[in-house]
Amino acid sequence: MGADNRQPQDRRRRQGLIAAAAAILLVVALVTLNWPHRGEAWRVIDGDTLDLGGERIRLFGIDAPERRQSCGPLACGTTATEALADILSAGPVRCTPVSTDRYGRTVAQCRAGRVDVNREMVRRGMAWAYRQYGDDYVHDEKAARKARVGIWKYKSQPAWDYRAEKRTGN
Repeated sequence: MGADNRQPQDRRRRQGLIAAAAAILLVVALVTLNWPHRGEAWRVIDGDTLDLGGERIRLFGIDAPERRQSCGPLACGTTATEALADILSAGPVRCTPVSTDRYGRTVAQCRAGRVDVNREMVRRGMAWAYRQYGDDYVHDEKAARKARVGIWKYKSQPAWDYRAEKRTGN
């Protein structure tokens, strides 16, 4: 008789777990599909960071030159910031969160209309593929380097090295 009483409890527990998992999946889907909402205002912070409807977004898998960084005679930090603004103007901006960085920013893959923003920054030679976090854009970086566009026109220092140098004061 004890085993018979457990069967309905086990069934209810499984049904409860399935319902909870379905609710979590629904919330994740709604956040991913509807965040941010169409028409939210965006503002470019630098070549790999934007503010979207009050949310600070760091572009996943890329690292753009720092604002004051130069690449030979090219003010590549300023140029990358301008390139990101140009790309974002292609259409409504939508981002899919990937994670959160150590500064509390949402790390995301973004689209402007039909354009993959992260990939386009690398294709234009306005950012490096950030291999530390993935190899999604390595092929695009190789093509930009071969074409000698953007940061690849001149000798340039990757942004992660530039930041490390600034921290150590060299």
